[in-house]
Amino acid sequence: RGKGRGAKRKQSHSGDKTSKKPRVDDDSKMNVEKTKFSRGRGKGKSRGKGRSIKDPKELRNARKLARPHGEKIAAGVEVFMVDFASIPKPRVGTIEWRRNNPKLKKESKKKNKKEKKQEDRDKQIAAELKLEDSVKAFKGAYPELARQRVPSKVMQALLKYGTASQKETVCTELKGKWVELATDKFGHMILLKVLYWGNADQRIRIHEELTGNYRKLAVHSTSAKLIDFIYASAILSDPSIAWTIIHELISDEFKVLKPIGNADLKKILSERKEQSESLKKDCLDLINKAFDKNCVTRPVLAVIREYWKNASWEEKGGFTQIARSQAEKLRISADGNNILTELIAYGSAKNRKHIVKSLKPHLSEMALDTSGCLPLLRALITVDDTKLLKEQMVTPLLTGEEVLDISQDPQGYLVLIQMLQPNSKTHIPKHMLDSLQPVEKPLGEGKKMTPTSKKPMEKRRDEISAGALPLLLDLTEKHLYDMAVDEFSSRVLEVVITTGFQVRAQPESLLAKNLGEGEMQTSIARLDEILKQLSSFAAGSSEKEKEDEMEVEDEEEKKIEPLVEHRIAHRLFKRLIKAEGECSPEGKIEGDSLATLVIQQLTPDFVRWVKTNRSAFVLTAIVEHGEPKAKKSLLTKLKKIRSSTDFKSEDPKKLSKGTQVLFKVASQES
Repeated sequence: RGKGRGAKRKQSHSGDKTSKKPRVDDDSKMNVEKTKFSRGRGKGKSRGKGRSIKDPKELRNARKLARPHGEKIAAGVEVFMVDFASIPKPRVGTIEWRRNNPKLKKESKKKNKKEKKQEDRDKQIAAELKLEDSVKAFKGAYPELARQRVPSKVMQALLKYGTASQKETVCTELKGKWVELATDKFGHMILLKVLYWGNADQRIRIHEELTGNYRKLAVHSTSAKLIDFIYASAILSDPSIAWTIIHELISDEFKVLKPIGNADLKKILSERKEQSESLKKDCLDLINKAFDKNCVTRPVLAVIREYWKNASWEEKGGFTQIARSQAEKLRISADGNNILTELIAYGSAKNRKHIVKSLKPHLSEMALDTSGCLPLLRALITVDDTKLLKEQMVTPLLTGEEVLDISQDPQGYLVLIQMLQPNSKTHIPKHMLDSLQPVEKPLGEGKKMTPTSKKPMEKRRDEISAGALPLLLDLTEKHLYDMAVDEFSSRVLEVVITTGFQVRAQPESLLAKNLGEGEMQTSIARLDEILKQLSSFAAGSSEKEKEDEMEVEDEEEKKIEPLVEHRIAHRLFKRLIKAEGECSPEGKIEGDSLATLVIQQLTPDFVRWVKTNRSAFVLTAIVEHGEPKAKKSLLTKLKKIRSSTDFKSEDPKKLSKGTQVLFKVASQES
């Protein structure tokens, strides 16, 4: 490095002690301060003399002030020095779009007017004065400053914490610029704050200014979220505004000549039959643009919903071809999930495969969502390719880490039950069942109706169950007690064990054949172990668990509540005993039945369980639906108890309701 550029420069000046200094004719022109520690340009030993460098912060502030509106920005930024804690926190309930709503006036009168301390009032007044200074600082330059990052944040703070007059000043200054700001990177945030923190009159004025531009703004990546917010808030407060947006999105013709009232697309098409094709084409053009620019918001989904309702079978097929690759964008909202459910129901086999494959990364999230579970429920009863379903849906769901959470979720457990008992009226609510009914389409010139799914429901159910049952048995073995005491996973446990009863009782059934001989025998053996383990929890902790409790300091954490006394688990026992009896009406069960196992666990303290209300109802289920062997054993025990002197001396009216029902049913059976 000694031979480099620096070395040469050193050599050139080392011998010249009288090197010339830079000539400075006028120090004022060069803005130079001659100090001892000055630095500047020069040659040789004189390098750095005669020039000083200013503080970098001062230079940066000077550059900022030299920019357009620099002084205004510097004055406005003082708003961040405000003590916002001294200002009452703004509260927003429903975003109101109706002017002079009488409900709002009543609510404002009910507000508590607590007197503040003088110190707090002084702080609030000082904060409001600083806000007022920032409002005045930007006066005359609001439209230009709204497109800049820092001034935009200042305006957002004014709109959130400012007084009503200060908010009105900001809105007045920006009047006529809302359309331009809606597509701006920083300006659209100011618009969002006005819509959220402003009053109804300010929202209406913005809506009136945006009217005529909604179709353009709805497919812009920045302004799409604004249109989504306006539509979602207006539909709850003033649906007429939401329908104005939908009408404009349907076609450019409705920018000026809007339909009367809240007319849907069906009514519009009936009134304008000659324009039906062009209106549908306009809808489809908007939907395609929204898909391309990733702007699938709620108003766009509303347009898709209107288009789908009024589309012919050919148009539905064409739209399914377009939308099948957009499943990830449709699943983010309730409207999108409803549309996705319809696409699976009406689509061809090829389109369904595309949709199912695209949903695989989001199965757990959708299963836990109120509307997201609908496409999964529809796919399990509609897709004919059961091999694809098992690979892309059943196995990923049942082998994931969230499977226990899904089974304990009020929506997730429905997806697991749909694998074994499709469209179960016992578990799936009626409003969901209505959207899961089979769909038929016209075929040929004679308009003969044929189902969109060719495979029979029973055959599809057996094929899916053959893949799902072993995995669900894994789940029950790992989390048996937790599932038994949970409101929703106990229903999954019931369906899994009931399906096992059917396989055990009918080894020649289609389900048993799909399982295969080896898997069928394994499943039956695993079912017997699960029943033994479940019955061991009937009377509380087993002997093994009592030994474990001695090793643990906190015994209450390891203590297991008797399931026959549990508010959820005792119903599970009743339903399982009944299901086992119905699956084996002749009473031919290899090994011990669940009823027999329960009686064995309750025998050591039998009198206590007879007197307990919930356990008495479990014993009643054994008397009514248990296998003959268990039923006979129980009736014998009950007869001995009733003949004992302790029971004869007790008042029958003081017995629990379950005990009274048990004795009544036992006397009828005997």
